[in-house]
Amino acid sequence: MKTFLSFISEEANSGVASARHQDHPEDNAVHSREGFSHAVSTLRAIHKGLKSGNTDSDTHVSTKLDGAPAIVFGHHPKTGKFFVATKHAAFGKTPKLATTHEEIEQHFGHSPGLAQKLHHALDHLPKVTPKKGMFQGDYMHDEGDRSQTNDEVSFKPNTIRYHVKKDTEEGKKAVRSRIGIAVHTKIEGNPDNSSTLVASPLTDHSTFKKHPDVHMVSPEASMPKKNPLSKEENQAVQDHLSKAEEIHNKLSPSHHEIINRHQDHFDTYINKTVRTGEKPTTEGLRKHIQERMQKEVDKVSTPAAKARKTESMNAALAHHDAHQKEFQHALNIHHHIQAAKDILTKGLHRAQESSNPLQQSLDSKKTDPEGYVVQHKGRIVKMVNRAEFSQANFNKPKDWVK
Repeated sequence: MKTFLSFISEEANSGVASARHQDHPEDNAVHSREGFSHAVSTLRAIHKGLKSGNTDSDTHVSTKLDGAPAIVFGHHPKTGKFFVATKHAAFGKTPKLATTHEEIEQHFGHSPGLAQKLHHALDHLPKVTPKKGMFQGDYMHDEGDRSQTNDEVSFKPNTIRYHVKKDTEEGKKAVRSRIGIAVHTKIEGNPDNSSTLVASPLTDHSTFKKHPDVHMVSPEASMPKKNPLSKEENQAVQDHLSKAEEIHNKLSPSHHEIINRHQDHFDTYINKTVRTGEKPTTEGLRKHIQERMQKEVDKVSTPAAKARKTESMNAALAHHDAHQKEFQHALNIHHHIQAAKDILTKGLHRAQESSNPLQQSLDSKKTDPEGYVVQHKGRIVKMVNRAEFSQANFNKPKDWVK
């Protein structure tokens, strides 16, 4: 099975500008018929892979590693000089690519911790990077990040702490290295003009050299030889997907237009329920719309501006009330797609238990991998148990300056 880890969004052919975000299949499912069809097709393909031990050629799965920062690096195609940058700096309107330690301080010196990691990257990544090509990867660890006991070495680049036994080949690589990185994406185009850049999965790591100073952390995932899901779990996946399709097939032609008038409110409400753990409801959505828009009313000072903002809020609430049935359908679809995804994600977790040399912990408790990145029929989504990892990620302090 081919595998990859990519930071490309679901629009896989729209270039590196879309490489900042990956969507959950349940979110895509409520905003368009195409998004719903792709979400269901993706989950059925994963289900088939778990049952058969392999996926079809148009479906690729990779472990989503929780590294930070995301680094773009490689040799400039015009000058041949090796550069490093953060993902956001490389993909901005005016790319900031550092070829020297002085340029790192110039572009990233405002964040000393970030700059230090880029200094390490500039020193050590040229030892393994091919002479041609640009790449993206997750910074996993360096000597200052690693903790060691008699038995294991561990590192926490972001939210999850990774553990590996010191007497294993992977552990030995981690201990003797200067930095660790998980490379997952190749980039083509002119790095001086981010609009020309195109990102695609890096499926062949053989062009990278080996060097003891760089621990190349593999993002590869594997399908199991035996279906890791129970009979009840297999049936639950089928039932949730069937119920989602039953609801979706009865939607009115204007359904998605109605929902997408409040797309930002809908999406931020879902994220809010992830943080709080509450069950999404139309009543909760209405309250969320009102609270968000009331803040906009309160920000302005003139009576005329307050009147305009209040009128806009009342119109939004009236639209919600007039279409409460449609919003309930959207929430129901979201629930069933997410429920099926969560079961399949558990199956993928079980499949990695014996094959993944890295173990994970969250708040000192053993946990599963963050999730998985799936490319299916040219589009990319992430499969993450939002009740566990996303909640922790939302609520943690933000350590990295973008």
